[in-house]
Amino acid sequence: MQITLGLDTGGDPGTVKIVATVLNQPHHNSPSNTILVGAGPYDDDKYEYFSAMLETHLPQIDALLRDGVMVHGARRPVRLISGSDYPEQCCLLSYQGAAATQPCLMCRRTRWPSVRQVALDVLFGTLQDVSVDQHLRESTHFADRMALEDASRTSGESGAPDHHCSVARSPPLGIDPRQIAPIPLHTTRVTHHRLLRLAVEIVMMHRSATDGVAAGRQAGSDVALELAALLHEKVGMSPTSYHGGLFIGRDCHTTGDRSALVCTALVGKARQSHVAAYSEAWRIWNRVRKTLNRAAIIPAEEVSAFRAGTAAMVTLLKGSFGWLSISPELHILMIHAPEFLERWGSIGLYGEQGLEAWHGRYNQGAVKFPDATELERAAALMRSMALAREAGADVLGRYAHKRKPAAAGARISRKICDKRWRENKPPMPVCGAEAVKAAKKQKKWAAGVPKRAATTVSAHLACTSGHHA
Repeated sequence: MQITLGLDTGGDPGTVKIVATVLNQPHHNSPSNTILVGAGPYDDDKYEYFSAMLETHLPQIDALLRDGVMVHGARRPVRLISGSDYPEQCCLLSYQGAAATQPCLMCRRTRWPSVRQVALDVLFGTLQDVSVDQHLRESTHFADRMALEDASRTSGESGAPDHHCSVARSPPLGIDPRQIAPIPLHTTRVTHHRLLRLAVEIVMMHRSATDGVAAGRQAGSDVALELAALLHEKVGMSPTSYHGGLFIGRDCHTTGDRSALVCTALVGKARQSHVAAYSEAWRIWNRVRKTLNRAAIIPAEEVSAFRAGTAAMVTLLKGSFGWLSISPELHILMIHAPEFLERWGSIGLYGEQGLEAWHGRYNQGAVKFPDATELERAAALMRSMALAREAGADVLGRYAHKRKPAAAGARISRKICDKRWRENKPPMPVCGAEAVKAAKKQKKWAAGVPKRAATTVSAHLACTSGHHA
């Protein structure tokens, strides 16, 4: 029996949800088929919040893992898999996160080469090394840390392998590093954000090398505004204001399907070799992300293609754009996602759809309990869900007999003239307030991306000019 335990922060107002999913059932990502274990009025990723919410459930989790469950008279063992986002996974395991000496939860690579950590770099390598050699953490790594005192974790000489384990304090749970899901939804979102920012960096780097740093920054701002308008007008998407002006959700897949528009916008504004490499990276990623997010068992041939595709994409990005730093998400995508796929047969099945769906379900239910504080509202909602344990008509209706799907190609002829389809509907007039709101979001995204790109480009130019000198 496979159970995914996920934590996530989000919603309006911000709350932390702990959701358990039993994968041995159909439609396991549906909110009605998942268990809202706990909810708390927190809007930040902190160890204290998560440990306090999990404290009352830890004995039950331990008993579940130790004794298993009875199914039709047979006892089945339980496999616990962590399905949270990367920051929440770090908090759940009491890990220091992306700022740690060894930021990856699955292996012991350091983030980048450093003189102070040369011993670790030689032994384990860095995230910037795109080779497949790796030093995985032991299956008992986090479980062993639960038995250690905080003072004993920094024993040994500074910079030595036994000095750095990047575990801040005792983790609430000890999870095998090989049972940490590669978070497909968040990985897809992070990769799309990085590729869009890379487009701005390509233009900025080209203009900075020819006309100076000031001209490069101005060119980056101009192309960012152009991309924001292009994505809104031609692709039909806008940044999300409550996510810092980023593109999230299905917009990520829409951008990937029409990434040729982004690549075409760079022609004439950057080096041809950079544009060609950027277009190739999008082509490989568009093939990889479909395997990453598909909630189904993946055939063996596609598993091999996924491993080759992720390695080719990250190697291409690192080799073509010297200023690009391999983030923990890209490292997980290249090294650990293929291993998880080969071990469990799918990544999308262990995705965060059910966890993300609880944000909307929680916001809809919490308004029915107008208590004084958000904590009281969360407690009232949890009590009502605990009392209403019987399945209602909305749940049982999903298991009723349904018509068989139409044969392949049966609806193609109807789609051409059917006005119920979005493609056949006339364009709707745009409200003035919505247009102003969309323009405001575009400017916010176009202002934030060049600022980060300018920092990356300036650091790279300073480093390369120093080496030449």
